[in-house]
Amino acid sequence: LAELETADLEEAVRLAEIDLARAQAQLDKLLEPPSEADLLAAQTALESAQANLQSLLDGPSEADVSAARIALESAKANLQRIRRGPNADSITVAAAGLRKAEIALRQAQEAYDAVAYDSRAASFQGAALEQATIDYQTALANYNLAVKQAEDADILAAEAQVAQAEASLQKLLDTPDEAQVAAARAQVAQAEASLQRLLTGPSEADIAVARAAVQSAQLNLERARRNLERARLFSPIAGTVTAVNIKEHEQATAPVAITVADLSAFKLVVDVDEIDIGQIAVGQPVTITLDSLPDDAFAGRVEEIAVAPVAGAAGGIVAYPVTVRVESEDAPFKVGMNANVTIETRRLEDVVVVENRAVQIDRETGKAYVDKVVDDQTLVRTEITLGQRGTTVSQVLSGLQAGDIIAIQQTSRREQLRQAIGGGPND
Repeated sequence: LAELETADLEEAVRLAEIDLARAQAQLDKLLEPPSEADLLAAQTALESAQANLQSLLDGPSEADVSAARIALESAKANLQRIRRGPNADSITVAAAGLRKAEIALRQAQEAYDAVAYDSRAASFQGAALEQATIDYQTALANYNLAVKQAEDADILAAEAQVAQAEASLQKLLDTPDEAQVAAARAQVAQAEASLQRLLTGPSEADIAVARAAVQSAQLNLERARRNLERARLFSPIAGTVTAVNIKEHEQATAPVAITVADLSAFKLVVDVDEIDIGQIAVGQPVTITLDSLPDDAFAGRVEEIAVAPVAGAAGGIVAYPVTVRVESEDAPFKVGMNANVTIETRRLEDVVVVENRAVQIDRETGKAYVDKVVDDQTLVRTEITLGQRGTTVSQVLSGLQAGDIIAIQQTSRREQLRQAIGGGPND
């Protein structure tokens, strides 16, 4: 029916898949025995850390210091040469070498051309020509370097070499402090622990942590996939879309995004007061009338009774939703129509009934009376026993027989109200 923007959700799924693969790989690595390459690498790392620590403790050798001093002097000499620029003698030597290589290249070319028709001789002279070409290119490069003026970049590079050589020498001459020795010892301890871990295998705690990481990654992936699935709105039933309350490229704020109705089978949901809900049962017949068609009645049946009351009912009224299925196939129902529902909770046949408006209730005793007509004109106040009561008539268990005539007193609405609140007719 609808789909939210899923780019971020899809990215979350991909990241969760990567996290799961990483966690699973770490667990697999823990469970697998170490390879020869892993053991060799760990042993090498340990030996390197131990050598570094021993070097710090022993201090530099005379040979190391001498080599560092030579490197520094060489760097300084190179910097001075670059700053001085091209040397006349060097240029003369480079030019002579270039001229010599040029002559040798020309002679080799002429010798090759003279025997080019002879493949055997040409092969030998070809090798000589190739060597002469290489010598010429080398001489040309040396000449270009000899005449080249020093640039700022060349000077900066030479100065950096000097600074690096000075730092290397100073590092050898300086006595290592406690922090350096402590760091070297820590590296040795770490390397020893890594090697020992490979030799003895992971602990139960390490495996438990790795398994927990895999489970956590799996839960995150499942959550990301559920979020992606929830971004797509599907109808739980087959039916017709009757309302769309969302728009494309806008944030969905409506409590109901899309309404889908099964127009082939209408249902009504009515709220029944808690006083009457105990009389309602699934399967009871229902009579339905519409406000638009008050003279027509349609059949239905109770299909479901909610176990929880309506949320947020006003005035403290407690009512329970009851679902009614419409059984009339030709009922002219439309979605959203107002309907009235009468649920038949019990059916009594061949019983005596009396209209409710003819019954008088004594407020003090609770007994019921009617005015029975005797001899066609005399009214006798007769006590009756009531059974089941309906909205318009009630069952008479005793006191009346079928065919008895009773009188219905016509009282004004004001008088009815006065009697209901306890006042007499002349109060």
